[in-house]
Amino acid sequence: GPTSQPVDLATGRFENQGNVLHALGVAKAATTVVGDVRPTLGRTTNAAGTVSDDGNRIDVDFRRITFELSEAFGVGLKGVRKIVVPRQLAEAAQPAN
Repeated sequence: GPTSQPVDLATGRFENQGNVLHALGVAKAATTVVGDVRPTLGRTTNAAGTVSDDGNRIDVDFRRITFELSEAFGVGLKGVRKIVVPRQLAEAAQPAN
């Protein structure tokens, strides 16, 4: 389904919103991802081994991922939601986003 991604350049915050519709119309759902983006600092290597020189890539930190089921078999649903808060270990390499 349709997806939008508002980005606030002043704060470096983004929100990715996506709607999902089952191919046969069995269910409707939505996902929302909230996070921060920033230029890499200096020479860094992410978890996939991609090297960044002089801020030519960005790092993305996911803050919250929400999955919400809004309809199943034609019946509207309320409160069927799962929120995930990713936690990155301080010693871990920056994830490859």
